[in-house]
Amino acid sequence: MVAPSAPDPLREGQRRCQRLGEAGARDTECLRVWAESRDRFLGLDRQRQSAAPQAASPAITNDDPVIKETAPAMLPDEDR
Repeated sequence: MVAPSAPDPLREGQRRCQRLGEAGARDTECLRVWAESRDRFLGLDRQRQSAAPQAASPAITNDDPVIKETAPAMLPDEDR
């Protein structure tokens, strides 16, 4: 026998909006539920949870003289 899982408020909201039919498209709660469902599906909710505020990182500059002075690997042929 499968143990009952905890109720999922998002799923309950989806079912409520489904029962509303076309009126759900004008219901602000349904719009919120659908946006949250989309974010969960796309994995955006996990990205927001894992993204902690971080200090701004310094701009990355490439001051390596070897890279600055290196010629391209292939030069275009002038004969073509």
